Amino acid sequence: MFGRKKKDAEPTAPAEEQVEQDGAEAQDEVRARGPWDISEIEDREGRMDFGSLLIQQQQGIGIRLEVTEKGNRPRAVNLDHKGSTVQLQAFAAPRTTGIWAEIRKDLVDSLKRSDGAPQAVEGPFGTELRARFPATTSDGTKGYRPARFIGIDGPRWFLRAVISGPAAIEPTASAEFDELIRTVIVRRGGDPMPPRDLLPLQVPEGVEPKAVAKRRAVRRQASGQGQSQGTGSAAGGPAPKAPPQRGPEITETR
Repeated sequence: MFGRKKKDAEPTAPAEEQVEQDGAEAQDEVRARGPWDISEIEDREGRMDFGSLLIQQQQGIGIRLEVTEKGNRPRAVNLDHKGSTVQLQAFAAPRTTGIWAEIRKDLVDSLKRSDGAPQAVEGPFGTELRARFPATTSDGTKGYRPARFIGIDGPRWFLRAVISGPAAIEPTASAEFDELIRTVIVRRGGDPMPPRDLLPLQVPEGVEPKAVAKRRAVRRQASGQGQSQGTGSAAGGPAPKAPPQRGPEITETR
């Protein structure tokens, strides 16, 4: 009797290992063409480093850093293209299993409370959610705002992408945004973090938020006016020196 019980218990560990292996294989299949873990990409040239997210710079693609209203902490990176936007956020996840299926259930409940009419559909990254939020146009016409909620499980991280605008429903535009998502690189880092915690974002080196750049320009202009009044410069005098050039800027949203 005891021998049979021991024999029955032996397959437990291999079965758990098989579950983990199957989960990893499913994740790898979804991410076969991206998005990528930082360990999978050696060439990172041309990418803006936001800490947990590395974003490829591309012609015609606007990049915006979204910050919290209190504390001005970065909370998301937004990519804008042809009137549509994708919001990107990376979160910590367990080592052995993905969390999108669990998050998706919670998101469905949240969208229902917001009258988002969520629907689960199969997309290029697996199961995603489509939502339609009631809206009113400028002329008073009743309509809706479409959105796609995409979740991608990676090694110890989870990437959420929310697409709004025409790309949420128009096939050609949707495909363009799918390709944008595939270019994203996620840097998980080695620090222990609870699952679902937002992976930290940062302002890329050499880049300043647009709001900061505007304040700097105002101060520079005020300083220039004061110098002009103090020296009594007049028309016909030497041309003022050109202001120093700034590096690239990103738009700051709240």
